[in-house]
Amino acid sequence: PCTDTNSCGCGVINVDRTCNTEDIDDNTSACEPGGGVTEIHSLFLTHSGTALTCETFPVTVTACADASCTPIILSSGEVVVEIGTQSTTANFNDSSSTTVSFDLTSLGSYSLSVGDVTGITTTNAPQFSPSNQVTAVDTALRFSGEQTQLSGADFTLGLEAIRTDTDTGACVAAFNATKVFEFSLTCEDPTACTESVNIDGTPVNSSTAVDVDFINGSGSLTANYPDVGRIRIQASAQG
Repeated sequence: PCTDTNSCGCGVINVDRTCNTEDIDDNTSACEPGGGVTEIHSLFLTHSGTALTCETFPVTVTACADASCTPIILSSGEVVVEIGTQSTTANFNDSSSTTVSFDLTSLGSYSLSVGDVTGITTTNAPQFSPSNQVTAVDTALRFSGEQTQLSGADFTLGLEAIRTDTDTGACVAAFNATKVFEFSLTCEDPTACTESVNIDGTPVNSSTAVDVDFINGSGSLTANYPDVGRIRIQASAQG
């Protein structure tokens, strides 16, 4: 049996593994499975919550060591991920997370779930973010550039308008002109805002109209938030 997890490469908690006798004779430190399974806290499935019918929908599966989902590296293991009538296998191979994709080409609501699990045992039910529900749509707006920014400094927000072509099923631009958008601001942490977010020079708080120029379905916005904290910007348009 492996007694030195560092030299044997068995650095995964609660895993039953034995050293390869032939490798030991060769003065190497390889290990091979000893017939056991890896015990972890839970599996955490993350996704956007909205699937476009014209593109694949990714779901990331992470192995969690605890309730806050500290990632744990698995040497192996398989998880069947199911959504609607589709299923695919997520394979762990010396990794803490892996991503699978689905083709949700029909509009509607779908439930995400975990099927058979091989080489892994969990002590808690799977976790989902934002939930185990997925909505498939044929038009969507997508932000980019919304990562952490410096308060009081201008930053660029990209905004893409996408739709599914009814003839080809491919993703195409939804807008190619100036469109009036309604932007709104929600404060998440803290829950109350003392400032507005500026979008293209217009202060946005509850609901504010802003003209956005689109070229091939893409627009660019200059934003600025003078305070600190986590905020959510929402956008909507007719068309």
